[in-house]
Amino acid sequence: MGYSKAYTCFVGSVEVLGGALLFFRRTTTLGALVSAAALLNVGVLDFCYQVPEKLDVIHLLLMATLLIAPDAGRLANMFLLNRPVKAGLPGGESPGRTRAGRAVVKTTVIAYIASTTVLTAVQLPKSYGRHSRLYGIYEVEDVEQDGEAVPTLATDSVRWRRVVFMDEASGWVEHMDESWQRYETQYSTDEKSITLTDRRRKIKDVVTYSQPDADHLVLRGKLGAGEAEVRLKKFDESKMLLLNSRFRWVNGYP
Repeated sequence: MGYSKAYTCFVGSVEVLGGALLFFRRTTTLGALVSAAALLNVGVLDFCYQVPEKLDVIHLLLMATLLIAPDAGRLANMFLLNRPVKAGLPGGESPGRTRAGRAVVKTTVIAYIASTTVLTAVQLPKSYGRHSRLYGIYEVEDVEQDGEAVPTLATDSVRWRRVVFMDEASGWVEHMDESWQRYETQYSTDEKSITLTDRRRKIKDVVTYSQPDADHLVLRGKLGAGEAEVRLKKFDESKMLLLNSRFRWVNGYP
């Protein structure tokens, strides 16, 4: 989803709007409704696309539901039952509720939430590692194991099909059977070599790399049971449909 900056900004603005409306009693119900709608959409995406944020979304959605609950009857009368709706006190406030100290507590809570949110937004980019020096998606052209070419069998769970280098600390390998394997990567500083570590299978391999040109990469060294040479070609990401399609007001395809 993040490829579209416009959509990302729109969804983020809706979530910020819902949160901002919750700061004030007169707009609490409206803020809870906006937040619940946004969170419901996020929850469906998390469950349907296996995003690991399901419990967080459930908790926040329950909080929004609890804020809506005091006005649920009035909302049902207006939207569903076509009945007159009496004016209610903002935010479910009780008639005899005292205002002493409430303004100070409210201001303190809002200041804390706002400041920690801004601080988190500033610090978050620092938690992401910088791009690998080999950053990109590579298609495997040829593989040689101990001097012999490895055939391209669709059911092969060992032969590499695609390699993805992300940050300096990790990379992914797709095998011919479309299974994926994550490696921890460590680049040497004095020579062109990479240490590939798979902690799950307790495997650590060291390979050297060379770049004959800007579009090709060659890995040589011990991979698995023997010496291997893997020749790769960098995939042109601009050819991806999501990245090369432009916005159109009316468009039947794609």
